[in-house]
Amino acid sequence: AGYVFASVELMLYALISVVVSGKLIDGVLEGFNYSKGVYIISDHSDRIAARIMDELNRGITGLSGRGVYSGQTREILLCVIGRGEEIRLKKLVKEEDPKAFVIITDVHEVVGEGFQGI
Repeated sequence: AGYVFASVELMLYALISVVVSGKLIDGVLEGFNYSKGVYIISDHSDRIAARIMDELNRGITGLSGRGVYSGQTREILLCVIGRGEEIRLKKLVKEEDPKAFVIITDVHEVVGEGFQGI
């Protein structure tokens, strides 16, 4: 709209409208209260787990995993966090192990301690 009418103000309003509409549609389709599931594979899983428990006040589950190619066994950390904690968690993991392998997924429903009641 701003480009057509050569108005920076209209262009900014159009941009804000697109962003707000996108967030609203995401909320309707995915739900407003979703969390993030995080899998962390690292040689420093003990230090990472301790910091997540201490700084984010989140529980961690340690899973046993084995690399099929390498045959090495490693601990895989599983943690569920709120959307707003993702940046802090990534920074924390990077500080402890820049070579860590991290998978972050959307979790649409979590029930239990620290989240919605069962």
